[in-house]
Amino acid sequence: MTPFTVYGQDFSTSFDMGTSNLVSSALSAVSAPFTALIVLWIIVTGMLIMRGDIDTRRGITRIVRVCLVSAFIMEAGVYNSYVSSFFQTGLPNWVADSVSNGKASSTPEAFDQILNTIGHQVATIDSHLSWYQIVDLIELACAQLVSFVLLVVCFAVYIVAHAMTDVLVVAGPFLIGGFLFDATRHIAERWIGKLIGLALLTLLVNIAITIVTNGIENYIKISGLNAMAKSGTPDIAIQVLFETLMYMGIGAFIICMLPAVSASIGGGVALNAAGPVLNSIVGGASGGVNTIARALNSRKT
Repeated sequence: MTPFTVYGQDFSTSFDMGTSNLVSSALSAVSAPFTALIVLWIIVTGMLIMRGDIDTRRGITRIVRVCLVSAFIMEAGVYNSYVSSFFQTGLPNWVADSVSNGKASSTPEAFDQILNTIGHQVATIDSHLSWYQIVDLIELACAQLVSFVLLVVCFAVYIVAHAMTDVLVVAGPFLIGGFLFDATRHIAERWIGKLIGLALLTLLVNIAITIVTNGIENYIKISGLNAMAKSGTPDIAIQVLFETLMYMGIGAFIICMLPAVSASIGGGVALNAAGPVLNSIVGGASGGVNTIARALNSRKT
């Protein structure tokens, strides 16, 4: 079963195709205003040089800056290669392949690995259950459902990060020109910070998924889950399976906290673009912790 891979590919194909069309339209739309902006930049720079406000080093830096910005805006191939393709597919796939040691070429494949591992254990236990063991069958079905729900919640974090990356990529042609002027440079810098923050979130999700995958596989081997299922003690095997799901739950909680971690590492602005969707995932847990802390403090006082 590869539902996450299939959905991830379908989502990426449709969303990235729309992103590519919008990027082309955006680059075409800003090319004429950007030409006028370059003229304004030349006038401002010339006035500063005439007044002696800019030395040779700063003048060369400004020239290099305008050349780089012009290359990204005026040449669609440069923007698509170094921004669109890099942040949408190149960097995420490289991270997934590197972190998983080649076991998964993309993040959705890592989710499918966990789903298939749990599914294999469920099928093994189910094959040794009789039709009249209704309680065990219900517990087994619940275990499989819980595992799928946990993976879907974690997968949502990855999908939202991917979607927000596409949105920021489309916004790039309108913002990258801000590098030309000191007054607007912080806008373009924040845009790059958002892209890097979302790329960092993808890295953290892949690291967490790899840790969870390896932990589940090792726990299944150590606990002898397959041997329990085949030895006529499927009820014990189901208990071990639920213990494995507890480990998955901890991993899912960690993954849901990664947007906040990514924003913290990025200086507090790296993932603000993820918006209320990611904040709502984290808000429940953090709100509960704050409530408990206030209750404990009130008892002490």
